[in-house]
Order: sequence, then structure tokens, then C-alpha cells
Amino acid sequence: MIKYKSANPAARCMACGGKFCPSRIEGLLECEECKFTTADFSFSRDRLRKLLCRYGFVIREIATEAVYRSVDTMAYIMLCLKSEHPRIYAQLRKMGLLNWNIDVDLRDIVFVVADKG
Repeated sequence: MIKYKSANPAARCMACGGKFCPSRIEGLLECEECKFTTADFSFSRDRLRKLLCRYGFVIREIATEAVYRSVDTMAYIMLCLKSEHPRIYAQLRKMGLLNWNIDVDLRDIVFVVADKG
């Protein structure tokens, strides 16, 4: 396995606000608290391509996909975990303003279509 630099100490988990650390799998980060796993943004598509080619894969496509994100979860992270404003979050939730999702492509979910050569 190729060694890579440790995770950005400022990176925080979008699920619980915990710190990310390098995963056992190269190019991924894992939350120390909840074990949520995401791509290490310093892991380029070129590096992914080289890694897969090294193990005999023929790349057909590498792309990102937009997914629905919960506005409630994003508000909780921003208002409760990052800025300590739980009252504002509680009021917004009570008013029903957080009960929807948005389609967002944060480029944190990458899919690969490849054949084993």
C-alpha cells in the first residue's frame, strides 16, 4: 500500500462532526467517532486510475454523482456541532423548515466503471 499524508486536521465528518483520520484503504478517510468513510480530497482521479490499473483494471469511466442531502442534518452539523447554536436549530426544526432534501454534488462520492483485465 502506498503511504500518503495524514488527513487534514481541520476536516470534520459531515455526519457527526468528528475528526477524520486515514482509513485502512488508501485514498479514503474514516471518522474516528462514527466510522463514516469518505474520499480523501487529496486523492486525485489520476492517482485512482494508476491504482486501479496497477491491479489490472481497465477504466471505462470515473465520475461524481449528485445525491440528496438532508437539510436537517446539514443544519444540525452547522448550528449544533460547529457553532454551538442548538436553540436556533431547535426553532427551525420546530417550524418545519428543515424537512426537505437538496440534490448536491460535493464531489465526495466518486464512482468508477472498470473491467478486470
